[in-house]
Amino acid sequence: MIETLNKPTQRQTWAVFCATGVDVRNAELSFEQASEIISLSKTNHAEAIARARALPGAEVKREAKPKQDWQAIYDGAHAAGMAAGNASQPIPMIVQQHARVADDTSPVTKQWYVGDGACGFAWVTIRPGNCSFAKWLREKGLARAHDGGGVSVWVSYFNQSICRKEAYADAFADVVNKYGIKACPGSRLD
Repeated sequence: MIETLNKPTQRQTWAVFCATGVDVRNAELSFEQASEIISLSKTNHAEAIARARALPGAEVKREAKPKQDWQAIYDGAHAAGMAAGNASQPIPMIVQQHARVADDTSPVTKQWYVGDGACGFAWVTIRPGNCSFAKWLREKGLARAHDGGGVSVWVSYFNQSICRKEAYADAFADVVNKYGIKACPGSRLD
């Protein structure tokens, strides 16, 4: 049996449970073993789970979720967004300046062709803002706090075309949602 001086702390047993889903409060576990499992969970998650389950007296309380490869999820969502944005077909518009700004019946003095259509902004909101993916996005500088809660991934591609930006946001959110992460696209005209 493990001596009292060498027993893991309550924080260690909680950290092992959070990382592996294994209740080790009644297991034959030393302070050093707990530290090793906690450290291992950061680099080799499957091995940490196996070691915790192998301890005499350990109880599996829940299946531990495998750690996601956040960079791969982001890269896949970004690639889908870029493809959707490039494939979208904005409706071009003509912007006119009249001799009298407030009078649309006055003669047109200048005219511009805008091939990308209407101007606007788009983003993808990830909720909750304290989920692992949201935290990773903030650490990497890819998202910021959203006013309504969660974090926002801002669409800064495609100049000012709201059509292309919305297509990007929709595709990005679709990919992220497939991984069980709540993502919602948003946009507004400029």
